[in-house]
Amino acid sequence: MTRILLTNDDGIHSDGLIQLEHALRTVGDVYVIAPAAEMSGASHSLTLARPLRIRQIDARHWTVDGTPTDCVTLALNKILSAEELPDICASGINHGGNLGDDATYSGTVAGALEATILGVPGLAFSLVARENFDFRAAAQFAITAVRKVLAEGLPEGTLLNIN
Repeated sequence: MTRILLTNDDGIHSDGLIQLEHALRTVGDVYVIAPAAEMSGASHSLTLARPLRIRQIDARHWTVDGTPTDCVTLALNKILSAEELPDICASGINHGGNLGDDATYSGTVAGALEATILGVPGLAFSLVARENFDFRAAAQFAITAVRKVLAEGLPEGTLLNIN
């Protein structure tokens, strides 16, 4: 069965993450390791000056009191067992676009980037809106994108930032 790692920068209770998880359950086994609180603008930072706390909610959900990069690093090196390591990582769905220079500050993009660096294909999903966020269409598109990357792969070192 396909294993999918989800993270984001809006926190574990974000509507975008919940919609993404619901949609991607049709593709495979979903594991969610996300920040305990909003980490928008965290970029590709790691937490180094204090211990990180990992809280397991249930068999497939964990929070980390750190950045999206922390979440992905811990997911791949500590939280998930060898049998649970993901085939792909999806980050998002972000509240608002990650376009142009904004992508360099985005924790959503950074979560996908960290997965890519660690050898797992990474996709970042963002909804370009300023109000009335309806993540359903973006979540449905995420199914298509994830299936395509699983079937065809990505060039080494490539992440997709989808807005």
